[in-house]
Amino acid sequence: MLQCDETVQKEDVICSKEELDRLFTDFEIYGGGGTDFRPAFERVQELIEQGAFERLCGLLYFTDGKGIYPTGKPPYKTAFLFLNDYEEEKVPVWAMRLKVDEGQWQRHADRMENNDEH
Repeated sequence: MLQCDETVQKEDVICSKEELDRLFTDFEIYGGGGTDFRPAFERVQELIEQGAFERLCGLLYFTDGKGIYPTGKPPYKTAFLFLNDYEEEKVPVWAMRLKVDEGQWQRHADRMENNDEH
């Protein structure tokens, strides 16, 4: 998990559900300055070249959509997920887009949490 604004601010490696749960228990947001998506894509490319992934299927980028997008298509699927309205014409044509309703997101998270208890 990368947290970025105009640079990569924090990087967490998550290899299990337990690590993900632990990360979100004490989650803190890093960054918050101007947004440039390119450093995150550059870091992912570095990780690919270092062999950090066995098979990278895709990248999910949670954002408000206001930033500098990469011009080149990466060698993996990419989806930008927006909680608010965004400028459709600024999102690269190669990227998937999904506007996520915050209430829907919370209901899904609650459902996932309840399923873990059974």
